[in-house]
Amino acid sequence: MASTVYQTNKKTGVVYAYHSESYRDPITKQPKVRRTYLGRVDPETHLIIPKAEEGKRNTSKIGNKMEEAVQTIMPVEATKILNEKTEQIKLLQDEIATLKSESADEIAKLQKQRKAELDALQKQIRVMSEALNHLQAMIAE
Repeated sequence: MASTVYQTNKKTGVVYAYHSESYRDPITKQPKVRRTYLGRVDPETHLIIPKAEEGKRNTSKIGNKMEEAVQTIMPVEATKILNEKTEQIKLLQDEIATLKSESADEIAKLQKQRKAELDALQKQIRVMSEALNHLQAMIAE
């Protein structure tokens, strides 16, 4: 399995990038790792500065591995993107809460209207029932 490995020099603080590829040694039957130096990591952009641009010699071993690694973004950039997405999520959650609140207010308003309509209908039924009882009493006399 191949990956890009970042290593920091503790004395200088410079971050170096390597292409790391694991393989199985057929003689010892043990896993081994091949690392190919790709270049330094720019502290501002977090992109790999290829070996040739550092003023050092360029070897043909790097080939396409260097081109792939130049586009690699360090975790700092990923964290920045994650923070932006988290902020967007918070804004959407606030908007959802507002809409739920508005919906609850609308529901309460409709329930109040329906209750008023129901009370009016019940009052009409009582009045009509009293009128019917009155008419039945008049007929019975």
